[in-house]
Amino acid sequence: MGTTATTNGKVVFAGGYPENAIEDKDLYRKRVDIYDIASDTWTIEELEVARQFTFAVSVGTKVYFAGYTQTQADDQDKVEVYDTETETWTTLTTPNSDGPTSVAVEMGSIYFVDGGIVDIYDTTTETWSMGQLSVSRILSRAVGCNGKVFFAGGGFSAGTIYALVDIYDIATDTWSTADLSEGRNLIQTACLNEKAYFVGGSLGFSGNSSNIDVYDTNTDTWSVLSINGDKQGYAVGASDNNLYIAAGYDNEENEYITEVEIFDGETDEKTTTDLSEARAFLSAVGVGNQLYVGGGNTGSNEHFTLVDIYTEEILNTAEVSATSFTIFPNPTTDRLVVKSLAAENFKSFDYRIYNAVGMLVKSGQTIQEIEVADFERGIYFLEVVGEVSERLKFIKN
Repeated sequence: MGTTATTNGKVVFAGGYPENAIEDKDLYRKRVDIYDIASDTWTIEELEVARQFTFAVSVGTKVYFAGYTQTQADDQDKVEVYDTETETWTTLTTPNSDGPTSVAVEMGSIYFVDGGIVDIYDTTTETWSMGQLSVSRILSRAVGCNGKVFFAGGGFSAGTIYALVDIYDIATDTWSTADLSEGRNLIQTACLNEKAYFVGGSLGFSGNSSNIDVYDTNTDTWSVLSINGDKQGYAVGASDNNLYIAAGYDNEENEYITEVEIFDGETDEKTTTDLSEARAFLSAVGVGNQLYVGGGNTGSNEHFTLVDIYTEEILNTAEVSATSFTIFPNPTTDRLVVKSLAAENFKSFDYRIYNAVGMLVKSGQTIQEIEVADFERGIYFLEVVGEVSERLKFIKN
């Protein structure tokens, strides 16, 4: 199974291999493809350890790779770290795990899960600690969200599946438990707008779940959304605004599909769109207002190097013509001057600045000038916030 992560303006695709590539499967499992969004270029790196199931998370400019292989293999306790800024590799070793079966990140610490053991690595102090789940389980999944880490589902065996969720509160260093709407294996997870999402999963011998359990970390409440139909092998990712469930295999229709379900992170309203090609067992990651969906296959018949990129209209990077404000100089090297076209009404205003892929890079309040000297070169969008928000495009040299 492949994985996707993003940091520092780059999207990383790692692991996985075509089912018919038996002789070269380790070559594919070690492969890391890195896409630079700003330059629209690809580079290739290689992991030291071939893993059947690979997980990747990012902290700062670094991407951490870990995982496991079902058959006995060497070095599954190794964590490989790639720094996207310096383009260099380092390694760590999990002190208690022989191969993490789930990995999550929250508030600068990484959580490596193996059975009931959680190895916790603080990336700031570069030290390890250990947590203990309430039960030991296989095929569970973890996700960090708003200062908490959730360890969900899985079971003792294929016939014993837990609805149980262990919840670790980082600020208070305390553990609690909750229950999903139904027990399942291999849940996919995401965090969006301070809500943790637990998507689908296997019901063991009873098929697949269509439930999305949603935990609001601010209100400590649960709700349930629903996936269209009975499907598996889809990718789950979250942008800054929406949750996506992309493609997969429809068990009712016995076919691979292109459908992408989109849940609004504020209202839970669902819309749909389609990928360019039907496929399953692909991976997805959100970057600002974009979703990157890569890889996948249709059984042993066809395997994809394709990456679909979906850009949300809410932060569309098309140039917006302003009616009340203008900005100069444009291009700029160090500062923006914002001028009202109705000077007599000009007062301080709130603003937000987004980069070319819709990520918020600066916000605040000003009367006229905004410092942008520390911005990287590229295209940005200044949003002047008012009764009617306006967005103006500028270039940082």
